[in-house]
Amino acid sequence: NNNQSGELCIKAIKGSKFLGYETPYEEELEWIETGDIVTMDEDGIIEIITNKEDLIVDSSGQLIEHWLLEKALCSHNEVKGAQ
Repeated sequence: NNNQSGELCIKAIKGSKFLGYETPYEEELEWIETGDIVTMDEDGIIEIITNKEDLIVDSSGQLIEHWLLEKALCSHNEVKGAQ
């Protein structure tokens, strides 16, 4: 279902190195949680949406990207900046 998202996990072979991720992996065929939130279409094409570190849980339990909240706050005349 391409309307669902989840965390990308990759299976690393001992000694594998991935740019931007912890390296090297010590265990053979270890599952690695990348922190990347992705969707996958019916053809198996993966699209990276965001990273878990960029998400905030709102009061209803929905995950939102922090930059959307910052953008909304900064659009208000009384707010000089948000980070």
